[in-house]
Amino acid sequence: MSSVKNNFLYFLGATLILSGCVSAGKYRRLETESNSLRDSLSRAQQKLTAYEADIAALNKAHEDMKAQQEAELAQTKSTYENLVGEMKQEIQDGQVKITQIQGKLTVNVAEKIFFNSGQANLKQKGREVLGRVGTILKNVKDKQIRIEGHTDSVPIGGDLKKIFPTNWELSTARATNVARFLQEKVGIDPALLSAIGYGPYRPIASNDTEEGLLQNRRIEIVLLDKEVGQAAPLPANTTNQSPAPPEPAQSPAPQ
Repeated sequence: MSSVKNNFLYFLGATLILSGCVSAGKYRRLETESNSLRDSLSRAQQKLTAYEADIAALNKAHEDMKAQQEAELAQTKSTYENLVGEMKQEIQDGQVKITQIQGKLTVNVAEKIFFNSGQANLKQKGREVLGRVGTILKNVKDKQIRIEGHTDSVPIGGDLKKIFPTNWELSTARATNVARFLQEKVGIDPALLSAIGYGPYRPIASNDTEEGLLQNRRIEIVLLDKEVGQAAPLPANTTNQSPAPPEPAQSPAPQ
């Protein structure tokens, strides 16, 4: 009887010991899983915080860009109003047209204000008008100022062909002289200036009438965002091995 009792007690003790071991192992496993979940939650929280910071930065950049665009539009509008006020008489006479579309402002000046027929040197009247326009444009720091020369479709003839073989050369010389005047006489930063000649190829009216011919002979001073028309930089490992371009035709200096 005593032997049976001892065996039962031994079996009971072994069972309790084994039960305790299983419970401890299960506890450690649950603890490990809990720690893993806690680490995952911490990493997720860090990612969420980073995403929220990115969203806040994007929202701020959007608001900053919006504020900048509104400021630039207000500056363009102010420049437009100043030019309209300064050129009031010329506008009434139909010699100057000023338009504003969003951030683009264009001053369209009839040929006869700036130049004599077939000539690229600025007239005295043209210098006076351009000086007034330039004084206003000098305050514009956030725009590119592009000078565009335009002609009618009548070909260059006679001795004038020795100076300007085609309307390309005439329109380019005129635009260049206007740009040089704005730089040298008005003091506009040349980095903001560009000059281009379109010849007769961008008419705004029909060349079949005298009125249309007059409208097409013009200089346009266009204010654009600085990024417009700027060439993309070459890659760092690119070597320009192209031959040098031919020397451009010499344009008469502004007077």
